[in-house]
Amino acid sequence: MRIDSYTKILLAIITLCLVYLCVRDLTRIPQVHAESPVQVVLVDSGGRPIMGGNAGQYIPVRVTGQ
Repeated sequence: MRIDSYTKILLAIITLCLVYLCVRDLTRIPQVHAESPVQVVLVDSGGRPIMGGNAGQYIPVRVTGQ
């Protein structure tokens, strides 16, 4: 059975699209850094801020890189 050139071109285009879809997800995600410290407020399930220590003081949280 002989395959015509139209079928070959169409299959080649489909193959290239599938390869592109697989390869584009392999690129490395760029790291993002904040310009200045960001204030984070921890809240409970009711949406109220979680206080630590004395009333009115927020719990300090430090996030470090991996």
